[in-house]
Amino acid sequence: MRAPHTMTALLCFFLIPACEPKPAASTLDALTAPERDARAADAEPSDLALDVGPGGDAPLSADARAPADVAVPTDVSRPVDVPAREDGQVTLPDLSVAADAAVNAPIDSSIDSSIDSSIDQAIDAAVSVDGPLPPPPLCGAVNLPPLDPSACGSALCGDGLVSTCEVCRADCEPGPPGRFPIDCCELLSEVCDPRDPNLPTCVEQGFGGGQSACTDACDFDTRRCDGCGAHERLEACVRPLLPGTSAHSLSLSTSGDVVLIAYLADRDVAGTSNVFLARFDVDLRLIETLPCQIAVNGGRLSLAPSPGGFLLAYEHDAAVHLMPLDATGRARGPSQRAGDGTIPRLIERPNQPPLLLNQRGNDAYATVVDADGVAGASNLALRDVVELEYGSGVFTGDDFMIAQRTNAGIEVVPVSVDGVVGQSVTPVGQSVEYPQLALVDGGLRMTYSDFGAPVPGLYFASLNAAGQRQGASVELGSIPEYFNPAPVYGSGTETFVLVGLYSGSTGHGRQLESLRLDARGLSAEGPARLTIEGGLVTDYQLRPLAGQMVAGQMVAAWRAGGSSGRIQLARFTP
Repeated sequence: MRAPHTMTALLCFFLIPACEPKPAASTLDALTAPERDARAADAEPSDLALDVGPGGDAPLSADARAPADVAVPTDVSRPVDVPAREDGQVTLPDLSVAADAAVNAPIDSSIDSSIDSSIDQAIDAAVSVDGPLPPPPLCGAVNLPPLDPSACGSALCGDGLVSTCEVCRADCEPGPPGRFPIDCCELLSEVCDPRDPNLPTCVEQGFGGGQSACTDACDFDTRRCDGCGAHERLEACVRPLLPGTSAHSLSLSTSGDVVLIAYLADRDVAGTSNVFLARFDVDLRLIETLPCQIAVNGGRLSLAPSPGGFLLAYEHDAAVHLMPLDATGRARGPSQRAGDGTIPRLIERPNQPPLLLNQRGNDAYATVVDADGVAGASNLALRDVVELEYGSGVFTGDDFMIAQRTNAGIEVVPVSVDGVVGQSVTPVGQSVEYPQLALVDGGLRMTYSDFGAPVPGLYFASLNAAGQRQGASVELGSIPEYFNPAPVYGSGTETFVLVGLYSGSTGHGRQLESLRLDARGLSAEGPARLTIEGGLVTDYQLRPLAGQMVAGQMVAAWRAGGSSGRIQLARFTP
């Protein structure tokens, strides 16, 4: 029987108190009452607020002060020398000072910045999109000497056994239950052994498939496991090895039997990145990767089908550029400068060129473009936009409909194929954000998040052709599960929704789920979970597949690992 605790977790518990929040209580317990009162008086409650929109700050509980994958600032980079005692047991140094520093280190008031920063640093240092990664350090570069055979027998990583041994702490006196440390000695167990013939498979570890491995540090290596969970609606799931390092910004598009993604990678210290393209078939088999040899200093790009193939929009030097691509993703003409601005977003139009939406200053502009990326009429669409990247748009057959958060709330505005902007409406109030539109038989559907509700959550609304709400909104879920942007796609009277479970950081989901809703916004069955726990997902997107063998199925793409991580794709039946 395998020990219930992993070696990694237990070493974090004893050696690096920042890995485990529980020692925080014990450190305070060790103080005198006046010292605890003084420390409490120095605390800044404003630093523990969670931003859920203007006027929507919510205090965090003690359990939610720092997400699990956000390291508390403390120096854990120095190797710790751990001497062995004469009786053969491993003796650990007293780290109470480090624990006290870790517990009382300031926590950044911006959870978005904390998550993004920690993920960027960790992934930029260790994640390569295109190949094997070095085994992760054990609890942050802690160097342990070989375990003494008198204490652990043959418990050495690589002996073919999942071994366990006892490690004791020096000068330790056990305290009553609930105080730290509870025990002076603890059993440490390897998670796996690289020579163990009975290594658990990816499926046994909760993945959809792939090839598992065990690192030289006797910890699971699941980098070649499929990033999806196993469920009956999942048709394919891939985590391809792609060129470039630290992928950031991702766009997904489909056309016929082609699945195309564009992403930025290889960002240098000056903030310049390279554009990459990758083409897949409908089974998500990687056909080829196509480096564009374009260096950009903007952070966003967008793909959309267009006559002759696709159009790629990207930002560089505070301007938006468009490159025409053929059906394989290769350039079929030079890039065209579409005008000043940032955050380009292409809104698809079947069998015709898309509409370009981008931000100039605080406002959103709509620009008509042709199949070669040449810009035409450009008009002001909405003023005072907020987070343009989390808005959306659809083509209704007559006009484009744009949904975007502004200072007035969520505004929905029509734009003609000639670029003429109509009258906007605000269908769902002011304390709302993340509007995602879909076209269905009978009108429009929209998901959005409401941070003004008694319990902030994710909602579903039916809109008429003018963008006005019909009937009451339907709550799909609330914090702590649902609040993030939820891309949607309509088919018949149904709406398919891709949900990123709430993490406390805008656009970062803990996991991905899909929902299938009827015309009333109700789901006949529970959500289908696409990904497993472990790391954040971002840039998640949803597109339909139109091939004869995959009609009615959807493809999703996302970046796993937060702000700079591995790209993954899944094909599923909603």
